[in-house]
Amino acid sequence: MSKKIISSNKGITLVEVLSVVLLGSVIGLIAYSVLFSGLKTYDRAMEEAALRDEADYILAHLIDELFVLKVSEIQERKLPDAGGNYFLIKNDGSKIGFDHEHSRVVINNKELSLTNKNIVLSRESKLIETEREDVFEILLVLQSTKTQQTMELKSIVNIIDDRKGVQNNNENHNE
Repeated sequence: MSKKIISSNKGITLVEVLSVVLLGSVIGLIAYSVLFSGLKTYDRAMEEAALRDEADYILAHLIDELFVLKVSEIQERKLPDAGGNYFLIKNDGSKIGFDHEHSRVVINNKELSLTNKNIVLSRESKLIETEREDVFEILLVLQSTKTQQTMELKSIVNIIDDRKGVQNNNENHNE
């Protein structure tokens, strides 16, 4: 039976060849677009994960420092200062906040080194005073230098208001 097919004078027509090429091209384009979009999605997800990791790292250090800070330990609030920086200045002169002139996070006058060199602090990052003097909002905005993708995180931090007890005691003594 195989000798009949080989020795047959019948061949494939031009229409059949074109249909196979067209069908193969369509399948190839679909496979390429699925693969390419999958790779783009993977890269975007990895970049988002890197931004999230860096944001978690920065916020953990900021919150750790602000969580034990007392209202009476704050000498000055520069939210923002003349240079567009956002700092809480403690009684000992140390600063906590965002130094936008040098694009860095500062905790107790020391730069918090970022773990990923492809991520930078955006000028949109702020320490925001709320109506209560013992509550601050942290707006952290990071940007990837590779993809220009940004991530914005907000966190609210209460610091210890150690002056309430002193004010209440003074009011009680004055009555």
